[in-house]
Amino acid sequence: MRPFGIEEEFIFLKPATLQPANVGDEVHAELLGHSLVSRFISHEFLASQIERSTPIFDRFEQASADPLAFRSRLARGDEC
Repeated sequence: MRPFGIEEEFIFLKPATLQPANVGDEVHAELLGHSLVSRFISHEFLASQIERSTPIFDRFEQASADPLAFRSRLARGDEC
């Protein structure tokens, strides 16, 4: 299999209104210092978004597990 990576964009919303929550800079800053994986986090165009790129994979199992693990940690507010 050829090496590949995955890119995901996340938008943060206010739970009560589902309006964009402009916390992208805060989330980005918090995630940057927590793990090696976080070096793949970047700003997006909107203040309510961040982008994450995965490391390079050569197996489907790795590629499917990594984004799921990151999403779970992000949803719980764990160190990513």
